[in-house]
Amino acid sequence: MIRLMKYAGAKNDFTPIINEHINQSSKSIYVEPFLGSGAVFFNLEKHFDRYILNDLDTNVIRIFKSFKEGTYEELQQYISFVNTTYGDIKRSKESFYLFRNEFNRLLWKTDTLNEGFGLWLLFNSCINSIARFGPNGFNSCFGNRSMTKDFNEIMFQKINARLQRAELYNTDFFNLMTNIDLDKALLFLDPPYIKRPVGYKTISPEFYNNYIEFCKTTNANILYTDIEHDDLDMTKIVLREKMQNISPARKEEFTVLEQQIIKEVMYKNY
Repeated sequence: MIRLMKYAGAKNDFTPIINEHINQSSKSIYVEPFLGSGAVFFNLEKHFDRYILNDLDTNVIRIFKSFKEGTYEELQQYISFVNTTYGDIKRSKESFYLFRNEFNRLLWKTDTLNEGFGLWLLFNSCINSIARFGPNGFNSCFGNRSMTKDFNEIMFQKINARLQRAELYNTDFFNLMTNIDLDKALLFLDPPYIKRPVGYKTISPEFYNNYIEFCKTTNANILYTDIEHDDLDMTKIVLREKMQNISPARKEEFTVLEQQIIKEVMYKNY
């Protein structure tokens, strides 16, 4: 598996079944509007004429830009600089916070190659793979772990090669849709779920309602992952069932916070 970074909600475990259904589409443009870790894109089996990748989070897109534009040697030089200057941020709490604070002061929002590499290190080292940002930059806590120890030149080159074929965007979902020939597009949609585990970011009721209407009326092929709901009359593929505390997104459910068995599913319109 090609894997760039740890990311809460990544679909690494589901790429085989997702690919099974992507392969059934005859569309020529692949679009992933909620990119996150890019696990599905990096492990696509089907060839498309165009690949359009987008995320509303500027920090995510900066990581992808750095791995598209940079070289393995430049990444290794930066990692060596971090280790020499701050220590082992994967195992040392003190080193992690020193690096995090200096990154925020010197690199955050500079839109540079090293900003993307630094964000990649922080995303892969923070607790629970949940990257959080405040007014002063990255503020997730130390996680005492990292996947970067297994990241080698072969993996970098595979990621870099795939990204050379991709167009990267940093805009909102509906704006992106207005600039795509949807008749030719397959959309893999993995937005924040309508019901999220406690502590995760969710989506607004207004966005959700507009988004569902789009899914009902679009000419594109769509594969859409979410917690099971009854708002779409489409083929439904169960990805997994699990027990979790949920924090619903819709206003009429704000008072509900309880442990439930939920189904993670993928909706399909073709």
